[in-house]
Amino acid sequence: MTARTLHPLRLAVALAALTASPSASPAASGDRAAASARARAAAALAAPVSPAEVAALAAPEPASTPADYRARKVTLHVLGVQQPGTPGAFATVADVATWETRDVRVGDAIGRNLVVRAIAADGVVTAEGAREVRLEVGRDVAVRVVEHAFDAAATPRGAHDLDVDPAVLARLRGAHGTGATGEVVVIDQPAVKLTAVDPRGVLAHLGLRQGDLLWRFDGQPVGPADLDRIATAVATPGSGVHALDVTRNGAAFTVSYYPR
Repeated sequence: MTARTLHPLRLAVALAALTASPSASPAASGDRAAASARARAAAALAAPVSPAEVAALAAPEPASTPADYRARKVTLHVLGVQQPGTPGAFATVADVATWETRDVRVGDAIGRNLVVRAIAADGVVTAEGAREVRLEVGRDVAVRVVEHAFDAAATPRGAHDLDVDPAVLARLRGAHGTGATGEVVVIDQPAVKLTAVDPRGVLAHLGLRQGDLLWRFDGQPVGPADLDRIATAVATPGSGVHALDVTRNGAAFTVSYYPR
């Protein structure tokens, strides 16, 4: 089975799930800010990755060198598990530094080095080679995660906004393309509905999902042919801050992309 890369958790802060977590008692909730601060400090300390480690990665990036990778300590928290022991089993995992979440399934990769081997009632079983790492429901677990430069091309800034690295996004676009298709829909006025989003492409890294409605980019209406324009603009160094008006699941918001 080919491992699917679990990209940095983004744009889906699970506040409702957090309140339902076994660790989210009033006392534990009061400790969340301190835990997040500790997790952010640990995650900021990156270490190089050796050629031997790169060769053994579960989800390597083609045509990359060890210099493209870094290792960080990331604190993960399994908020809950659904349908354990079935083919549809998944777990919702949060990065304690930001409390952004992602659903993971068997075969997914966390970073580039940890592969999800099983979803059990009490948590997630991951592995790095022969070494097993268990993520129990309701507990903060620190793990070493190897990431490629592409994985941090866009990172959460707050609300729906992202900090972006245009130079890295340009490399990513060259490797994986814009990574989305769309069709025109008319709801009072025309918009583009994303019909497919490749998780490796630029638009996925910019926080967009299948089903999103895109209305305006930098104040201009968006058509299907403008998806490449969005990817190119945000991936152009020196082009400044960009804004994209989006509707997702009935909620309208603006995503701003701030170049680092």
